[in-house]
Amino acid sequence: MIEIRETESGKERNIIEYELKRIRRESDEIGLLSVRGIWPTGSDGNNDAQILASKIAGIVKNETISKIVLDLTELNYRCGNSFLEFAISAIKQNRNFEYVIIANGETEKSLISLLEFSGLIFGFKGIYQDKNEGIKNI
Repeated sequence: MIEIRETESGKERNIIEYELKRIRRESDEIGLLSVRGIWPTGSDGNNDAQILASKIAGIVKNETISKIVLDLTELNYRCGNSFLEFAISAIKQNRNFEYVIIANGETEKSLISLLEFSGLIFGFKGIYQDKNEGIKNI
């Protein structure tokens, strides 16, 4: 499933692309959700954060998937506290929810800063630069 969504951020127009793949393993099934594009900064990203939260909550509501690999390697994210709303929404849908983030560069640095600042670690299992490493560790 690939969904492309155009969003307006102040005077800029951004394209955010979401792609979900299911990965079956011996013991479970995980969701690999790739998010690509330029994330609107600050409160301009609130609407996109709600969309991301509803997507992840919808995925983990189905009890067969409680683990998400969030691949942000092609996302340009700088700031916006609402980005982590997905963790709260997912925990409400599935108490066993766990996730890892795959990111690098400025996006990785920004997310580490946000996670440290927010203390929001519900189900959080780490940030990895390599997708296969993240999949292995969830």
